[in-house]
Amino acid sequence: YVTVLVELTKVEGTRHGHLLADQMLDVTIRVKTVRSFAVRQMAVLLDHLHLLSRSPGQQGVCEVLYAAAWICGEFSEYLDDPKSTLQCMLKPRAMSLPGYVQSVFIHNVVKLYSRMMDRAVAEGEDVDAVEELSQMIQEKLIGFVGSADLEVQERASCAIQLLKYLNKLKDKGVNGVAELAALFAGELNPVAPKAQRKVPVPEGYVFLTHSICLVCVFSSHPFVYCLLVFVYLCVCLS
Repeated sequence: YVTVLVELTKVEGTRHGHLLADQMLDVTIRVKTVRSFAVRQMAVLLDHLHLLSRSPGQQGVCEVLYAAAWICGEFSEYLDDPKSTLQCMLKPRAMSLPGYVQSVFIHNVVKLYSRMMDRAVAEGEDVDAVEELSQMIQEKLIGFVGSADLEVQERASCAIQLLKYLNKLKDKGVNGVAELAALFAGELNPVAPKAQRKVPVPEGYVFLTHSICLVCVFSSHPFVYCLLVFVYLCVCLS
């Protein structure tokens, strides 16, 4: 099934990128037996970034790059060459993608870098070789800082400052690898879209209506706010 999804990305002029991305994410997160194969396939998609970003302004196949970047970042332990995948997400061509895709690229570049650093320390590898990536990442992210998309600007700026801070810690003799890895620690568990409906409402619990909640939040008049709170208490005590 994953192979079919990947093959569909090669269909010229497809406008179902969003559906393909959703399926890639859903299958990879839920089915652990195919996760390793799926991650390697997503890395191939990122490596073919120039082929999948021909029409970034449309709801086209470039949507799958959103899923590919997230999957490679979240399940990086299955990547054959993490450094190569990281570099793919920093290619100049990536800056022509939609803003929300660029944002996911930046986030998972930092996530992938943290996993590489953490693994190098745990396995006693040459940390200096991995740390050389830090300077390269900062240089590449400068281009994203100049993006017209505010979300991309913010993520790129935060990523650069985070890497600079880690370098300062290293100069002081402090190892910040564990702290960086802690930012992305934990495993996500899939939840069905209708799962909340199966949770029973506690007996005696009263929900505010949407209209009352909105008025409470946005009302700047103290009398209106106090009146609504009074009404709510009356309902609760009745």
